[in-house]
Amino acid sequence: MNTRDIRFFMAVCESESINLAAERLFISPQGLSSVINKLEKELGAELFVRSRAGTYLTEYGEVFKLHAAKMLDHYEDARRELAQIRDEKESRLRLGYAFGALSNLATDLPMKFQELHQEYKIEYMELPDRIVEDFVGRGELDIGFTSTLEPEEFDATKMYEQRILFVAHSGSKFYDRESVSAAEICDEPLTLREDNFATTRILMREFDKYGRTPSVLMRTGGIMRSMVFCTEQKANTIILERVDREFSYDNLHVIPFKEDLKWPLYMITRKGRPLSRAARAYIDFINEQ
Repeated sequence: MNTRDIRFFMAVCESESINLAAERLFISPQGLSSVINKLEKELGAELFVRSRAGTYLTEYGEVFKLHAAKMLDHYEDARRELAQIRDEKESRLRLGYAFGALSNLATDLPMKFQELHQEYKIEYMELPDRIVEDFVGRGELDIGFTSTLEPEEFDATKMYEQRILFVAHSGSKFYDRESVSAAEICDEPLTLREDNFATTRILMREFDKYGRTPSVLMRTGGIMRSMVFCTEQKANTIILERVDREFSYDNLHVIPFKEDLKWPLYMITRKGRPLSRAARAYIDFINEQ
């Protein structure tokens, strides 16, 4: 049984004639009779009395008619509600930016887009890299801007990349160096951001290549805490080159890695999933910048 069968049944009820109902439905009388016969067989009850005077509901047919009308009403209610949800989703745009991504893309991009497209409702947030990935993968974000180590798991477009730099405090044996390797910085304490940040995962991957285990004094969610520990000569740390351009710290030396470590930023969406109108509009907007 499907909604088509129920609509055909209701048409016969209203017309009290197979022939008249078939004419309204643009179907042959034989085809309509076949649908009614299938319904009766499925329900295990005769729905109509067929005679030369017309086609009339049986006692069973009267009961089924009440439920059929309700089923069609519920179906239409569901269609309207789903259409409303679909329209809301189509007009809603949920963006996730890894910390630091907006600074390089221009912090006012979401606001500029909103000014140009009043028909869309935009929501955006800053999150650690891995959280952006997880939210995009679960469909909780439409588009993410993040440094993923597995871009092949998404529909991904590379936006740019930044160097990851080592920061040595004045008491470190690396302070006067022009470059350092990931292997040797394990010899002194480090402060790193927690594992949801791609900079830490990229560096830890380098340690694994060398078979080294770093001496991590503290994991933190904010770069400022790491920099404070560094200025207090408690531990060295790492930063992105953007941070190096924006901040100045006394008695700290920012040093490039010999491995030329990079933090790549990607624009990602769920792999193989269709995009909403709002998401497609935002991607076009980004590509025009």
